[in-house]
Amino acid sequence: MHKLSNNSKAKLSTCHPDLRRLVEASITNCPIDFGISYGERTQEEQFELYKQGREQRGDKWVIVDKLKVVTNVDGYEVLSEHNYSPSKAFDFICFVNGKLVWEEKYYIFVAGYIIAKAQELGIDITWGGNFDRDNDILEKGTFRDLGHIQVA
Repeated sequence: MHKLSNNSKAKLSTCHPDLRRLVEASITNCPIDFGISYGERTQEEQFELYKQGREQRGDKWVIVDKLKVVTNVDGYEVLSEHNYSPSKAFDFICFVNGKLVWEEKYYIFVAGYIIAKAQELGIDITWGGNFDRDNDILEKGTFRDLGHIQVA
């Protein structure tokens, strides 16, 4: 049986009520422990994430390291679902035996658990591993944000 840390609770408190309800219903019995790493974020915070893996050339930001890119949304020209108040999205992180893990299999599992719980609760969400909602989660050439959930 898992529970959210105070830090995760604070981040979740910035989220849409349906997302808060969803996480609260999911955390207790999810076989893999998870926490909330982001709820609402400022445009400035979004832009800092956008710059990762990019460098400025003239007036454009150009990708120089695809592996470091964490978002394609800059927070200014295009808002992230995190840039609303309350946030329309949250990001989660996974823990195994009390340690933060980054292996995709854990994020896919937790996302599947949260998706099933959302269906049970009647909450329409989109997962960052399946933004196009075609259920092909390992589709080549698509942006994957496996620790991201947003209201649809």
